[in-house]
Amino acid sequence: MIASCALLLVAVSQHIGNEIDYEEFHPAFGVACDSELVGDFSAGYFRNSQRDDTVWAAKRQYLKTAESPWGRAFYEVGLALGYNDYPVLPMGRLGYDVMSTKRVGAELFLLPGIEKVNGSTDLFLVLGAQLKVR
Repeated sequence: MIASCALLLVAVSQHIGNEIDYEEFHPAFGVACDSELVGDFSAGYFRNSQRDDTVWAAKRQYLKTAESPWGRAFYEVGLALGYNDYPVLPMGRLGYDVMSTKRVGAELFLLPGIEKVNGSTDLFLVLGAQLKVR
């Protein structure tokens, strides 16, 4: 049984340490849910930094030691499908669920990026924020 879900909408991102210019505005539609049966998870659609349509699904774990009156930290592990160079990618991200009101908030996140430049495969960081509505 799913106890509650929130909508994850438009996101913005900043890429750090990359060589290629990436899209930093991401139309999105997804959910972050608390489920008694399978645990917390997120899933949905977004236009990725390469301007491709992408779907994702991830298992979410909230960190009890990182809760505050403003929100709580989490990490996610899952899969993302739809990138040019990597049609199926493992996904991992760290985040902070900021609930400024009971209905509207944001998720701040940090995740690794990967790019191929001149025959070399490089990693970089992506910082972002996503609108969240309950």
